[in-house]
Amino acid sequence: MESEFELKRRRNEINKSNPFKIIIVLILIILCIVFLIGKFGINVIDNLSRDPNRIDVIVKDEIVPDELSIYIVDNEKYFSVDFLKEYIDDTVFPEADDNTLTITNENSVIRLSTDELTYYVNSEPLSLEMPIITKDEVMLIPCNLTASLYNLNIEYIDDEKTAVIDFYGEEISTSVLQKNVKMYSEPDIKSHTVTRVKKGSEITIFGNENGFYKVRFNEYVGYIEEKYITDIVKTNFVNNEENYVSLGFTPENGKITMVWDQVFNVSQNKNDSKFTAIENLDVISPTWFAISDNEGNVSNIADKSYVDWAHSQGYQVWGLLSNSFDPDITHNTLSSPEIREKIIKQVLAYAELYELDGINIDFETIRSDDGEYFVQFVREITPYLKAQGLTVSVDLSRPEGWNYYYGMEEIGETVDYVVLMAYDEHWGTSPESGSVASMGWTEESITSTLDMVSPEKVILGIPFYTRLWEEKNVDGNLTVSSSSLGMQAALNYINENNMEIVYDEESGQNYSSIEKDGTTYKIWLEDELSLRKRMELVEKYNLAGCAGWKRHLETDNTWSIINSYMKN
Repeated sequence: MESEFELKRRRNEINKSNPFKIIIVLILIILCIVFLIGKFGINVIDNLSRDPNRIDVIVKDEIVPDELSIYIVDNEKYFSVDFLKEYIDDTVFPEADDNTLTITNENSVIRLSTDELTYYVNSEPLSLEMPIITKDEVMLIPCNLTASLYNLNIEYIDDEKTAVIDFYGEEISTSVLQKNVKMYSEPDIKSHTVTRVKKGSEITIFGNENGFYKVRFNEYVGYIEEKYITDIVKTNFVNNEENYVSLGFTPENGKITMVWDQVFNVSQNKNDSKFTAIENLDVISPTWFAISDNEGNVSNIADKSYVDWAHSQGYQVWGLLSNSFDPDITHNTLSSPEIREKIIKQVLAYAELYELDGINIDFETIRSDDGEYFVQFVREITPYLKAQGLTVSVDLSRPEGWNYYYGMEEIGETVDYVVLMAYDEHWGTSPESGSVASMGWTEESITSTLDMVSPEKVILGIPFYTRLWEEKNVDGNLTVSSSSLGMQAALNYINENNMEIVYDEESGQNYSSIEKDGTTYKIWLEDELSLRKRMELVEKYNLAGCAGWKRHLETDNTWSIINSYMKN
């Protein structure tokens, strides 16, 4: 056996030799890296360190720095606003407080379905508010939206690890290589080899310098000696994709089924619940656009991926445009011909950018003196929207003395559809409890509307909600208050409180009440019974269809009941 002294001596010899082995290994690794770079290009190292949530970007012949590369958020691609300002449009103006980006058409052209519409929208400076998101304090805008705004071609290559961007309308030069060649990092054969390009590969050429052409091939940018490049072809880079144009809408089967989708901010467009399919639905109307100030700027919280999903399901998307339900904004904007035109141009631009199928106009709380301006606005915007191939609908309450100035008859003659908002018979602050839309009141709403509008143009708005009324005596006076409940929430409340459901002859609906702690609670139910009765009214008066306010308030069986009438 070895002595303890001999063991220590051997260990010391091993330890002394280890540094030399390590150095040798490191040298071999470095030589391998140099070989790989020489054979396959300098990007081989980049591939090892790529962030899977980022995409490298090349704009024409310029490799974009890593910090300005494309972001991937929830499987969607985004440019940073800093990238946009640096490479596409230095006039964009971000508003960090409300997550919007103001873009003018100074450096972009909104392409519409006709040359006349394109000129109309772009003939004067126009500002658009585009929703942005923030990630790690970086403001981001969707790539597909940016491409539409600035007429960009974005090609994703290298397994979508690199995005190559060119501008439609610009001249490009290309050539097909006749032999295998090296691409260098500089116009010098002593510089690094970026990659080797095989015979038969098509390259894009951006200029020449010191006997070299600057070229792009796939995800690489570099220099190739002029002597290897012949037969250069120059062409205009043209967008061959046709503009998305809807041709107006009538359902292929039965009557129109429509639902409004209330959206409060752009992030809500990403909720998983938004992408739940509804069987046989024809139209979805998200509340995306609103006249936001006295200058006629139209706020925008739309989302292109939402539209793409809806189209994949076969739905029309009618973006809702409101007046922010503000009478002052309504007066100050609609009374001005110049501001009305500004609003129209913005709506046309948004409709094109998001590939919408229609616009649903919902202006409420209009003063009597402004009724004529509202009618004039509808008359002015409708021809432009129709020229773009969009379906035009306007939401109106039942005609009564207090709202005669909304001009239902004139609007019915102008637009494709009038959506009759046949609900809020008893509104949230009503002085007395009652149904949201009793059957008799609903039928009266229909007949009074049909005195002014043809039935084939009328879509019946139906409530997917009810109200829980609270009545109590305070110092001898009856006080009434209410809160809104969706259809399922109302049933849950009744079950939780062991309330009895009875039929109410006066309203034609199911009804329930209970007394607790000196307060009487009342509910007129929106349920299968009331839903079937409303569908029967659509059939009785041969209306165009129905529209539910609002999505996600209905019960699980709501759409099967609607379809049994509308799609039979």
